[in-house]
Amino acid sequence: VFITIGTLTNVSALICSKKDNHSSLSGKELLDKKVKKFVCMFGIFNDGSRVTNFNNNERFVEYNVQCDVEAARNFVSNVKKLFKQHNTKKENFRIEKTATDIQPPDTVLLSLLESEEKILSEMKSKWRYNIRLASKKGVEVKSYSAKDADFPCAFEEFFKLFMQTSERDGVQFHQKNYYLGLLNSSAETQNAPVVRLYIAKHEADVLAGIITLFCKKEAVYLYGASGNIKRNFMPAYLLQWNAICDAKKIGCPVYDFYGCPPEENKNHPMHGLFLFKTGFGGKLIHRPGSFDVVLKKNWYAFYKTAEKLRAWFYKYLKKKIAGR
Repeated sequence: VFITIGTLTNVSALICSKKDNHSSLSGKELLDKKVKKFVCMFGIFNDGSRVTNFNNNERFVEYNVQCDVEAARNFVSNVKKLFKQHNTKKENFRIEKTATDIQPPDTVLLSLLESEEKILSEMKSKWRYNIRLASKKGVEVKSYSAKDADFPCAFEEFFKLFMQTSERDGVQFHQKNYYLGLLNSSAETQNAPVVRLYIAKHEADVLAGIITLFCKKEAVYLYGASGNIKRNFMPAYLLQWNAICDAKKIGCPVYDFYGCPPEENKNHPMHGLFLFKTGFGGKLIHRPGSFDVVLKKNWYAFYKTAEKLRAWFYKYLKKKIAGR
């Protein structure tokens, strides 16, 4: 199964590729030999609808095609030829929305195209106040790469904050090596996205920390944790502001706060997170979320039930057992 998400530029390049040192087959020959099904993320073509994108520029709904029309034409024409050549029959498979999303479909995007002063002015006034309060209280923020000599100590401090956050808020985290692997991979791999650890301290006390990823197209706030002391010093606000400023210096056009509830709802268990992320002045966006390509109908029923049980255990039962 060949699945494409986004534009078809890379797939078109594969189709046009020749034999080389890496493969004895051309791109067309490779597809001919290996691929039985194509699943492509397309949208609306015929009604002429348009939507407004993040920077308020009007664009066609079918963005993936409009971004590279020639690539889309090349892909479709060659796929038709391959299917016609093999007299491929339509098989029994379908695409179905997952019971739980692998990645959060709703997020807040903050444009970094304006000046720092303009970005600050568009935040809620309390958010500007909290950033300045943290600085006034003497909170200091330092960022670390996995290559830094003092990184191991900083990471241990950060992971202790993770444990405190998990115990306090009932949040489920990954194992320590998961986060270490992410940071080490960024530092050791050439041309990889930059991933940095930020720690906020006041005097000798470690107050909070975040992990943020930076690449050409965006910066993404991935993980955050906070301790139980001096929370009124507002370290989380200053951490985000430091990461936002670094993203702007690197040249990232947008800062992604990565995941929040789809709307303001006081009854939602993550209502506080929604308020925190939207307060920085970004735009709330909604993505379609995760989908499964169902190849074996009977087995998929068991899998879907297991996924629902797993989500129920971590989101509700485990918190209830802990008294939350």
